Amino acid sequence: MATLEERIQKLAGEVQPNSIESNIAMIQKQTDDAIKVEPQQQEFMKARQDIINEVFTPLANEGYQEMVNTILTKPMGSEEHNQAVMMMQKMLQSDDPEFDMQDFGLMIQMVSREPRPADLINPEGLPDSPPKRGIGSLQ
Repeated sequence: MATLEERIQKLAGEVQPNSIESNIAMIQKQTDDAIKVEPQQQEFMKARQDIINEVFTPLANEGYQEMVNTILTKPMGSEEHNQAVMMMQKMLQSDDPEFDMQDFGLMIQMVSREPRPADLINPEGLPDSPPKRGIGSLQ
């Protein structure tokens, strides 16, 4: 039976030291593989950003920043999100007689966050309630 020192030397001999460059290249490849985005997803992300740049950024600059921020940050279907969408819809309808509700609905769907799955709802039971302070439920 081999001694502990002999086994360690055998294991050390089996492990080939890698150069820093090869380790960096391996890590870079793993990172690149992990963050690859499918072409369809890239197209969706570009279209979403175009809508934000061409529609929602000008609206925010015209004084509707609070509504725009709510639409972009609150999950779709939340009370705050729905109220902001309704207010924005009324405002756009009054400003533009040719306002297309269907196009507006599609834009909202593209830029809005998805609602949280039920298993990710926080302990308070509300999708976007602020976290409690202190230890446990102590304030």
